[in-house]
Amino acid sequence: MHIDQFDVGLIPPLLSVYFGVCLSLLAFARSRHNKENILFTLLCLLTSVRPAQYLLQYVVTDVGALMQVERLILVAYAFLPFVGVLFFHGVLKVSKPKLEKGIFASSFVMGGLSLGPWFLSGLHTYPWGVIGKAGPLFPLYILYATVSLGYMLHCTFTAMKAQQDAEMRRKQRYIFASLLGGVSLLLVTGLTFIGNPMYPAANFMFVPMGVMAYGALRHRILDLWTIVHLALYRLAYAAVLLVPNAIIFLLIEPLLFGTNTFASLVPILVLWYSVNHLYVTRIHPWVSRRFNRNQYRMKAAESKFARDLLILRDTRSLVAEFGELVRSTLSFGSIRFFFAPNENPGHLTDMDGEVLALTDGTSSWLVEVDRLIDRYLLSSDWVTPEKGVRSDLMDLFDEYDGTCGVPLVQHGQLIGLVVFADKEGGLPVTPMEIDFLEKVSRYLSIALYNSRVYQAVTSLKDQLELRRRELSKEILERRRAEESLRKSEARYRLLADNILDTFVVVGVETEAVQYASPSCRKLTGYLAEEVVGTKFRDFLTESSRRELARVVPPPQEGGAFLAELEHKRKDGGTAWVEVSGHFIATGDGRMEVVGLARDISERREAEMEKEELHGKLRQAQKMESIGVLAGGIAHDFNNILMAILGYTQLGAMYLGEKDGEAAGVVAQIEKAGIRAKELVSQILAFSRQNEQSRHAVDFVGIAQEALALIRPTLLSEVEIRSEFPEEPAMVVADPVQIHQIVVNLCTNALHALEEGGGGTIEVAVTRTTLDAGEARRYGLEPGPFVALRVTDTGRGMDDDVRSRIFEPYFTTKGAGKGTGMGLAVVQGIILSHNGAVVVESREENGSTFSVYLPEAEGVTEIRPAAGGVDKACGGRILFVDDETMLVELAGEALTRMGFEVVAMDDPEDALTRFTENPEDFDVVVTDMTMPRMSGLKLAERVRGINPEVPVILCTGFSNDLVGRRHEDMGVSEVLFKPVPMKGLAETIHRVRSGQAMVAQDSQIQ
Repeated sequence: MHIDQFDVGLIPPLLSVYFGVCLSLLAFARSRHNKENILFTLLCLLTSVRPAQYLLQYVVTDVGALMQVERLILVAYAFLPFVGVLFFHGVLKVSKPKLEKGIFASSFVMGGLSLGPWFLSGLHTYPWGVIGKAGPLFPLYILYATVSLGYMLHCTFTAMKAQQDAEMRRKQRYIFASLLGGVSLLLVTGLTFIGNPMYPAANFMFVPMGVMAYGALRHRILDLWTIVHLALYRLAYAAVLLVPNAIIFLLIEPLLFGTNTFASLVPILVLWYSVNHLYVTRIHPWVSRRFNRNQYRMKAAESKFARDLLILRDTRSLVAEFGELVRSTLSFGSIRFFFAPNENPGHLTDMDGEVLALTDGTSSWLVEVDRLIDRYLLSSDWVTPEKGVRSDLMDLFDEYDGTCGVPLVQHGQLIGLVVFADKEGGLPVTPMEIDFLEKVSRYLSIALYNSRVYQAVTSLKDQLELRRRELSKEILERRRAEESLRKSEARYRLLADNILDTFVVVGVETEAVQYASPSCRKLTGYLAEEVVGTKFRDFLTESSRRELARVVPPPQEGGAFLAELEHKRKDGGTAWVEVSGHFIATGDGRMEVVGLARDISERREAEMEKEELHGKLRQAQKMESIGVLAGGIAHDFNNILMAILGYTQLGAMYLGEKDGEAAGVVAQIEKAGIRAKELVSQILAFSRQNEQSRHAVDFVGIAQEALALIRPTLLSEVEIRSEFPEEPAMVVADPVQIHQIVVNLCTNALHALEEGGGGTIEVAVTRTTLDAGEARRYGLEPGPFVALRVTDTGRGMDDDVRSRIFEPYFTTKGAGKGTGMGLAVVQGIILSHNGAVVVESREENGSTFSVYLPEAEGVTEIRPAAGGVDKACGGRILFVDDETMLVELAGEALTRMGFEVVAMDDPEDALTRFTENPEDFDVVVTDMTMPRMSGLKLAERVRGINPEVPVILCTGFSNDLVGRRHEDMGVSEVLFKPVPMKGLAETIHRVRSGQAMVAQDSQIQ
């Protein structure tokens, strides 16, 4: 085609295709896989399809091919509404998935129908070219496109009205105008399909596309002068390039289409090359400098900054140079620098130490983007980071009134952030300025990183030099220490070889003994050479192995432990050692235990003995507590028993011999009361809280009497053997209680044999002397003792049973076969006599009970003298008791026995009565425990008034009497309730007659 044949109608489609391709490439290059940007790319390409068809008909002349091209264009336009709806929904943040699916289905149907004859039935040929002829369903296609594009206009108009930001609303107006213009051009083009020969309006799509591009990018251009300047520059550039080449082309055209040879064209071609070379080397740089002075100025500043960075090392100098460069070149009023310190790269701080709070997500996004962040683009819909990142960056720009910011990234790490603010004139940054800021910021990040590396290398160099000096000093000191260590090792080895305790070294991994001092022979019986190489645990008993595993901590330098272990000696015995160990690390990375073993066998024996004594003390305290309880119960119960026995005796007096049967019944009641009295006496004997009649008795005789009573009750399978000395074995005791000791122990042995099917009981009484060691073990004083041993061949007892046999009510027998009080009573009696009971028993080896009582040397057996009541003896008696029932009983009973009785239940009233006429009373009988005044206090006051009046004290039990003689308390006699009226009368008769109790020991225990 000759130049004079150029068709002017090609210009609009060429511009539309050019605009569409440029905008689509721009959007796709910046999309970063963003959905809205990709959809915008497709929109630009689809709107360029119709102008491309216009250009294609100049190349393709085949009618069938052009028909297929028309149908493919309709298929593409069928999906234009779907792509447009998706784009505007994404930009305007509209969510209508059902509508989108419906439009996609409609577009798919329309695209399928476009391939058939329903929308296109042929071609129209017009002066400007060819275009499709509308088919029977073409109006349906136009209607679908009109409705879809109208919906997009509605969405844009609605969003524009709701938009608050003026800049965003202005951008949406341009988009609305471009959309309306594009729709109008497409609909007008549809007229050519029904026979209107007008020039296709779709070829002018570059106009709405230009409006859309201006609306989207106007914040980069902003004013008309910038657009004119850019257009003039491009026009001058094109003119300088095209005009010389067009002139040369016109000159050589005759030669190119003529018959000239190639040689005649050589000068013209050389001239053409020279002109273009001159343009490239001289004219184009001159034109570029004239129209791009600002760009060249920024290039020069960039080069200068790059050179200056080579001589700057510290951070403050780099920051100052960068700030001066940007302020002088781009007129920014404020620049804020934030840097991440080496020790904490995740946190940014400014030069004054103020912390910039950025989330991890924002920091990661900045590292990923690694380019300038424009505040306008950040607030628009064209840049879509995550919601949290967008909010974080917007807060940053709002706080510092920033226009844009550049992250400083090196090796995938955010080392800083620069925020630019207060640009002169309030203008946004242009693409050229963005490119400049990104380049110089990248230079700054490299320089900062290099500065950090340089500082780190310098610091490391200084540290290495310091370390070299320290090592030199350490080497010298180590040599001295090695020499000192050799001397010290010799001294310590001498000490270890001669120490009394055993010094050992044990490897942690092998548990083998690596060193043992010579003193181990005394401790274990083994030589040091025999111990080395063997495992330390092999010398311990099983229980000590478990104890060692419990106390030893995990092996680490400085760890220590202390344990008391039982080890096996070479002679087969065992001994106790106290082992203190410490973990130390050897030079080759192994761990060793350095320990010291000390023989503590004697101390362990003393501790075991002490523990046994503590056990006995706890048992004694337990028995004492039970005794206090028993004493309290016995006090009240004795008052009741005294009333029962007293009234029984009084009833017998009333009955006399008149009714023999009734007298027998009364006698049985009295007998039952006496049995109850004995039971209470047993309880108090168990608790060591009652007064007993004690005198020197022969232990051998009582034991023989007890065995004589027991033998008839033995089973045929049980044999009893006895061994007694020929001479008496005297003890000061209550014979009844001694008798009870022998019977209870023999009965206990008999029960043990019955469980095993028979056996032998051995009873022996001996006289022995306990030395200080044995006496201390039993809790006694050294001296002569009478020992009773009762041994059986039964099943024996384990340790648990043996530790509890003296507990009240503890029994191993079945229900109804024992009360569990027998041995408890035995222990109570023995302890009350200052003795001890020892049990030796092992399972399947029988049991031995050994009783030790202090021997009464140089005395013979003494019995208490008998006394009777002189019926003719009377007297005036003052009887005082807080129990009204006992007061009435004593008054009536003693009166019938011939006494004149004044009975009162208030001790203060009784004292007043006695004080008025002290000579009127021959004997005062008073209870011990009474409200407002005790019996002892009353006796003291009575003796203070008339020392010649005897006082008889009656008590069920009182702690005030324990361990005291009645003479020391100022009373003539002490009677323990229940006191029979006859016994009380005998005591009154005795104290009036001046008789004393015939007894060697009347001390109350």
